Amino acid sequence: RVHYYWYKKIKRQCRKEGKCDMGGFTRILHTGKADELVEEMPTFVANELPAEHPHHGYIVLNRPYAFLQWIKTVKIPEKYVLMCEPDHILLKPMPNLMKGKKPAAFPFFYIEPTKENFLPITERFVGKLETVEEKSQIAPIGSSPTMMTLDDMKKVFPLWFNLSIAVHNDQEAVKEWGGVQEMYAFTLSMNKAGIRDIGLHLVMMGQPPWDSQL
Repeated sequence: RVHYYWYKKIKRQCRKEGKCDMGGFTRILHTGKADELVEEMPTFVANELPAEHPHHGYIVLNRPYAFLQWIKTVKIPEKYVLMCEPDHILLKPMPNLMKGKKPAAFPFFYIEPTKENFLPITERFVGKLETVEEKSQIAPIGSSPTMMTLDDMKKVFPLWFNLSIAVHNDQEAVKEWGGVQEMYAFTLSMNKAGIRDIGLHLVMMGQPPWDSQL
């Protein structure tokens, strides 16, 4: 509710200022059944993970499955989509940071797929990474905040779901990547889909207390 309030407020501001890249809004609900907020905001209700894929308490595993369901049914006029989470609060209009089809994403310092002790885990999912260039093509990102084209989402989301399950079933990956294993699965799925030129934009997000001003 707080997130949607700020989306509406900033979109009004954006339109008053003239050129505005902000489009429609969809909330993706992972619980399998509608809640009271579906009356307040556009909501896609996704089913929870099927029983053959237990999440063992790591409920974030529902996210790639929910997005996979959404991308199979979505009909929206926009060609670019910004994925964000309920605790990402818009404080000013978000411009379209993409150039053509090149995704735009926020780089996280704690996502290190090619760090020396993580590299063997990463290579189990994407194959051998021989060169510095190949290693650099796996971006330090997660699924949000990330902008992509709908067409790229259709390519990536099935891989994201399958890789999230595979990572979750890999004991070493779970031990090392823990609560951000789904983020690792996302960037690995981008790589497997051949999407390796990703714009990294620190301007997409402020992280208090490290960032003290806009």
